[in-house]
Amino acid sequence: MPFPRLIPAALAASMTLWASPLLADEPLRVEINNIKSNKGTIYVMAFSTKADFETINEKALKGIAYTKASMAEKGKLTLLVKGAKPGCCALVAFHDENDNKDIDMIAGIPREGYAFSNGEKDGEPPAFDKAIVKENSTQIPLIYW
Repeated sequence: MPFPRLIPAALAASMTLWASPLLADEPLRVEINNIKSNKGTIYVMAFSTKADFETINEKALKGIAYTKASMAEKGKLTLLVKGAKPGCCALVAFHDENDNKDIDMIAGIPREGYAFSNGEKDGEPPAFDKAIVKENSTQIPLIYW
């Protein structure tokens, strides 16, 4: 009886097709680590264009996805960024310790923690193509000067 053997295969195939749209809408999981204190707010911004990523201005902050979360504890925090999909966006994270919704600078050097997806520890932003998140989850260690 070949028919009963086909049922599990057909069921598995149909469940895969049914689940595919659900997986496509899954939010991007971002772990921010190396957080030095539990003061303030951690922001994660997702940019879908090279121009927005390279300028990171207020207009760009209204882009594809913008997530914020209050700090729960020193060390690390995991966020789910809705609307950001692997392969289409680059991330910027910063720790707004004084909650003024700005990255505080002194002589062009950030006073608060920040980082880029797939960025180096030297604090320089990677090229947009390198910063694009390729997986469904990523880790971003904050840099403090």
